[in-house]
Amino acid sequence: DAVNLGLTLDVGKLLVGGVYAPGGPKVENGISVEIRHPPQGDAEQGEWVATVYDPLSRIDLQSGPYDVIVMVGRAQKTVRAEVKSGVSTRLDINLDAGVLGLKTGKVNSIEIFQAERDINNERKLVHTGFDPEMNLALNAGKYVAVVQYADDRKVEKEFTISAGKRTDVEVKP
Repeated sequence: DAVNLGLTLDVGKLLVGGVYAPGGPKVENGISVEIRHPPQGDAEQGEWVATVYDPLSRIDLQSGPYDVIVMVGRAQKTVRAEVKSGVSTRLDINLDAGVLGLKTGKVNSIEIFQAERDINNERKLVHTGFDPEMNLALNAGKYVAVVQYADDRKVEKEFTISAGKRTDVEVKP
């Protein structure tokens, strides 16, 4: 005996890429695309579905809404996408980001903070590094590099990241 069954899969394809700025350079290296179901409440994070690391990520998903989180370095952007059955949906997500090229010489540590202080007079830590040279993608905005040298001296340097541009900063003791 044989039984023939017809199955219909409620699946669409989501294609995701990133750009640093509208009309600007595409994100070719170091990109990650995370797909999550939308959260049920305001303070929650949605259930994880997939993570892909290709410059043009291709993901087969059941139809429905998803949160798409695109990251490169410390730059990140989240958008809501609707996947439809049998249809390919293409997203080119604008990260509104640039790249910091930082040179410091020999250091103990480098901390990158958002420049603006909160109501408690504290800055939000964005990244910690230990290499005397770094290339780091950041969302556009103002930042402060706090560099600590071996003799416990700290040097602060404020800088601005522009979308689609590289910002070179040198910090000397």
